[in-house]
Amino acid sequence: MGGEHGSVSLLNRCLNGREMCFIKDVFWDAADVVIPYHPAKRKYVNRYEIMSHVWRPIGVDIPTPLKELMG
Repeated sequence: MGGEHGSVSLLNRCLNGREMCFIKDVFWDAADVVIPYHPAKRKYVNRYEIMSHVWRPIGVDIPTPLKELMG
């Protein structure tokens, strides 16, 4: 579907930010941008309550906020 997807779950909770960064580093290069999407309510599907997902479209430059706004 024109992109890459990664999903990870733990037995009892969602991953925290540091763990999500680790997953990103395992599967993508340092220069890649990946996104944890939060879709519109009408398109939302929640098959697994505690699974974390990230996406990376192929061949698309993902716009990102200024670094000062992301940390």
